[in-house]
Formats: sequence, structure tokens, C-alpha cells
Amino acid sequence: YLNRDYAAAIADARGALDLSPKHYDVLAIMGLAYEGRGEYPQAVAAFRSFAHACATGGPEGAALLAHVYAAMHDASQARAEIARAQARPREVLPQDVAIALAAIGDKKGALAWFKRLSKSDSKLLALDPRMDALRDDARFRAFTQGPA
Repeated sequence: YLNRDYAAAIADARGALDLSPKHYDVLAIMGLAYEGRGEYPQAVAAFRSFAHACATGGPEGAALLAHVYAAMHDASQARAEIARAQARPREVLPQDVAIALAAIGDKKGALAWFKRLSKSDSKLLALDPRMDALRDDARFRAFTQGPA
């Protein structure tokens, strides 16, 4: 997914699910790959499956869904999903809330959530295709590159 080979990511995710149907986190990768291809209905389905399959997947699934809805220009649904994710901050990856906030144009909120990340997570975030909209922002570059 991070190298933008979405077809391979989807195939790998399907293979992993065939081998271990309870390997639910693979559904999130599958959803990200579908989203990267612009196949939003499939991304929504994968993220919803992820959210319902895991005991603690609801808030994380909501954060992932929020970005897809933003990409689909459904700001009200994106905001609703962000609110669900933010309601249980210990059960969601900060980068996914930040990415969703950035997608609806809330850069300040996104940067606040980015600050919750570890240094290694912030460097990995720089590779995430969902961050393309912030890649030129000096604050984002400073955050992901950090001190040399």
C-alpha cells in the first residue's frame, strides 16, 4: 500500500484473509488500497467489515471511513465518523484521525493529532499516500522529517 501498488496490496490482503479469516487488520489495508484506487464503495465495505469484526475496531474504522467520505465529498458523513473516532481516543491511531481531519480541511486539528505520534510513526506517516494534500505544508514536513 505505501508504495502505491494497490492491486498487489489488495491481492496480498485477500490471500492473508484466505489463510487466516480472523486476521481482521488486513481489512484495513485492503480498504486503504481500494481507497487509493478510487474504489470508494469497496473501501467503505472493507472499513465497515474491519470495524465490525474487531472488538475495538469501531473507532479506528470510523477514522478510516472519515477519510473515504471526505474523498467522496461527503463532508457531513466524514465529520460524523471523525466525531465517533475522537470519542474514544485510546482506541484509534492518532495518524488516522489526523489524516481524516486534514482531508476535511482542518489542518490545525490534524497537526494537533499528529503531535500524539512517536518519532518512528511520524516518519512512516510521510510515506502514506493519504498525506499527499499536506506534503507541501512546511509544518507537516518539519513534523515528519524532524531534527536531522
